[in-house]
Amino acid sequence: MTNRKEKKIEINYLSIKDKVIEISNRRYFIKEVNKIIENISYKVAFIFINLDSFKYVNNTYLQDSDDKLLCEFSRIIINMNIEDSFFS
Repeated sequence: MTNRKEKKIEINYLSIKDKVIEISNRRYFIKEVNKIIENISYKVAFIFINLDSFKYVNNTYLQDSDDKLLCEFSRIIINMNIEDSFFS
């Protein structure tokens, strides 16, 4: 694979994934939700989770603590293996 192709793949990946926590970013989430809503032919549920005191962790602990917290939270949700789900 050429360097140019590798860069193009990397740019495409980074345009939809958060580099640190390896899940879809907000822009990709909104795009996918809009697709679901436009083509809805089944029941859909959205769950929004607010991590209480996340700003406190971000401001109080070491710089990477917030990333570690998000990574661990993401890993827990992803490992639930919820059928037909989309996590972002």
